[in-house]
Amino acid sequence: MNTASLLNDIRKIYGMLEDEESRFVYINKLNYLLTGEMWYIENIVSRCFPGLPVYDRTKGLSYLFGNLPRDRRIVLYGAGQDAEVVLKHLYRIDNFWGFCDRDKEKQRTGFHGYKVISPDELLKMEKVCVIVCSRQYGGEIGRYLLGNGMDKKFIYDVRSYLTTCSGNTYFEDFLNYSDHEVFVDAGCKDLSTTVELAGLCPGLKKVYAFEPDPDNYRECLVKREIEHDRLPETVLFQQGVWSRRTNLKFNAFASCGSRIAENGSSVIDVVSIDETIQDNDKVTFIKMDIEGSELEALKGAKNVIQRDKPKCAVCIYHKPEDMVAIPLYFRELVPEYRLYVRHYSNSEFETVLYAVP
Repeated sequence: MNTASLLNDIRKIYGMLEDEESRFVYINKLNYLLTGEMWYIENIVSRCFPGLPVYDRTKGLSYLFGNLPRDRRIVLYGAGQDAEVVLKHLYRIDNFWGFCDRDKEKQRTGFHGYKVISPDELLKMEKVCVIVCSRQYGGEIGRYLLGNGMDKKFIYDVRSYLTTCSGNTYFEDFLNYSDHEVFVDAGCKDLSTTVELAGLCPGLKKVYAFEPDPDNYRECLVKREIEHDRLPETVLFQQGVWSRRTNLKFNAFASCGSRIAENGSSVIDVVSIDETIQDNDKVTFIKMDIEGSELEALKGAKNVIQRDKPKCAVCIYHKPEDMVAIPLYFRELVPEYRLYVRHYSNSEFETVLYAVP
């Protein structure tokens, strides 16, 4: 695509957006992608979430790690997406030793070239300083370490230095719900979005939920059992969504950051939404947060979208090109869709496009 064509597409999308907030978020996000200047994100955060501090990916962690003890080995507890963020600040620290994680596969293969040990092995280490870097399990990890005799002053919890989400992600006041909602939750993680929708929408009839990460999928099974009184028929697929049925390489982090990747450490099954939805189910709502696979998954939902015209909430922040490609694709599929953009974090992440019939 040449420059003139790209600029024309951006102008076209800007003109498609339904309200001033959408245009404000969209143009500031594009300016951030063009320049890398965080003050464009600050513009969004200051407007959408006044009082929420803008995430600084360098200042907080850099200051913290500049004061780590030099006479102890540094171990990161957690070998997932959060650890990848923290690791960037530790490459130059000579006494950084490696990782601790309960994942036996990571204990066998390592993580980013470093050794991964078990929690039991960690407790046997002498002169160690532990950095807890799991937003989801940080509290549990801290209690485990303290309960097993580790000195509190050598435990650093960095969750407050990581990104924060705010707002009602995927649920806006311009979305209306029917008496017979059929929901597609693509990238359902732990079914939390489905459970939230069940609380908002008494007419939720059926859910198709997709989660290829094995640990996340097991969490979904548990959540479905716990919430069975609140949930309608919920069909779980341990598969990803894509433009067609195939197998793809995948990195499983047991987090919301698990993703399809060319150099992935495992292989997963992926399917299209078109081939999975039963013909007698009219889809009314599609949510997608699948770490950069959204456009391919939308191509695999073309027939359902054109047939049922569901409301859609699709993340467009994983790939810069999605800011242009996904709005244009929706307009191509269903010209009458109304398009909105909203942002839900204190960082450049969590930008969502809504297509509303």
